[in-house]
Amino acid sequence: MKLLLRSALAVGTIVGVRRVMNALRAVDVDDALGYVGLARRESTLERTLPALGMAVVGAAVGAGAALLFAPQSGGELRSRISEGMGQAKHRIGSMRERGLSSSTTTHSS
Repeated sequence: MKLLLRSALAVGTIVGVRRVMNALRAVDVDDALGYVGLARRESTLERTLPALGMAVVGAAVGAGAALLFAPQSGGELRSRISEGMGQAKHRIGSMRERGLSSSTTTHSS
């Protein structure tokens, strides 16, 4: 009878340990920190990147509004916009070529 009880206890312990291990696998670092009253600290990049993005968007909107409200005729404005778009395409193309050439030299070394 004692052997049967010990065997049942051993099997129950194994099943219990497996359940505990499965439960622990589901816990991530943030949950574990929360259990003891702590939390991860955001990095500086996580805080400043959204603000920087909003500043860039605001600058682009401001530049667009300045172009639209500038005292020029429609033809002059359209020609300036098309020239600016052409210059932007050229700059993007040259940056892309520089990026591709630097990545191929990096990978070939």
